[in-house]
Amino acid sequence: MKHVAIIGAGPAGMMTGIYLKYLINQTHEKIEVTILEKNERVGKKILSTGNGKCNYSNKNVMPGYYNNEDFVRPILESFSVSDFINFFKEKGLVTKIDSEGRMYPITETATSVIDLLRMELHKNEIKVITSFHTKEIKKKSNGYILSDGKNTIFCDFVVVATGGLAAPVLGSTGDGFRLLGQHGISKTKTYPGLVGLKTTKDTIKGLSGLRMKGIAKLLLGNDEIYKEAGEIQFKDDGISGIVIMNITSKLVRLNSAKLLIDFMPNMEFDEIKEYIFQKIKVYENFDTSHLFVGLLPNLFATKILKDLNINLTQKMKYVNKKQIDALCNLIKEYPIDYTGTYDYDRAQVTVGGISLEEVNESLELKKLPNVYVCGELLDIDGLCGGYNLHFAFASGVYVAKNILLK
Repeated sequence: MKHVAIIGAGPAGMMTGIYLKYLINQTHEKIEVTILEKNERVGKKILSTGNGKCNYSNKNVMPGYYNNEDFVRPILESFSVSDFINFFKEKGLVTKIDSEGRMYPITETATSVIDLLRMELHKNEIKVITSFHTKEIKKKSNGYILSDGKNTIFCDFVVVATGGLAAPVLGSTGDGFRLLGQHGISKTKTYPGLVGLKTTKDTIKGLSGLRMKGIAKLLLGNDEIYKEAGEIQFKDDGISGIVIMNITSKLVRLNSAKLLIDFMPNMEFDEIKEYIFQKIKVYENFDTSHLFVGLLPNLFATKILKDLNINLTQKMKYVNKKQIDALCNLIKEYPIDYTGTYDYDRAQVTVGGISLEEVNESLELKKLPNVYVCGELLDIDGLCGGYNLHFAFASGVYVAKNILLK
């Protein structure tokens, strides 16, 4: 009887075991599956996804929403969105889809997902050993020995699904990188992903707590390489919001890029300019502090006026054409002078991971036969909105299918 040991009881690891048993039940093969989890319980990180509601997929899942589009395509095709919905529906998990395509359990609580996965582990007689912190994968001529320093497990196949570095308080502390690094398996440079940006004080001075919608644009030289519309949230020392988190995951891979935000995407430059002229015409003897009443939040209006050294107490009629052009420029292309990202404790995913050059088309390590890597541990990351959790589940399915083909 073959024995498969899975390191990590997150979405990728649990799905590998569950789907492997699902396939075995159809073929009547006999394979023993053991999951080793260093935490005291399984699926700890799942509980925090989607603000506790578990945003586990998105109806718009497609390869273009991931960093390595060609590599991820066959994995997503092996477990499509409809496959995902139907598989879990058979188990009793009903999916709810919001206006943005984000998929949640109809109960809107992550515990429903965890409880169902635990039921599947139990039903399929998958052995789960918690508080087993794997320290070594030792290769033998006839398989592998996994050790936590006290206990050992012998197996024919190993699946490393330990996650990356995001949310270390939930157990993601880079164990997989260390385990595989012992065997010369390389990883790309890693960064916190889907996380806010730290900025200079001048960039956000006076804006803490403000939320504004706009279009964030990422430029490399003069070329626009990415843009996305959404809400920008100003904090004491930086900015956040889904649009910024998505931008950050792209930005960290670049040596240098300019980040600009259009805070009036529904108005062209000349329309804003005409608005200002009309406002001055109607209220010429009012203080300039009232210039953007009805167009912009007061905090932001005050900020851009101060940035251009325009006296807030002078009469509007004294604002000149050069200042008006500069104000329009700031509204349409507000520069974000960023200094870095927040750390992994605020990140939703790891950017970077085990190099895709280290695995074959089955996600099997080229240097270690019968050892597979899946989930966040790989150099794969997607946009915010359920894409990363879907990939974790899909890669688990993909590995299960390929193990059974061995």
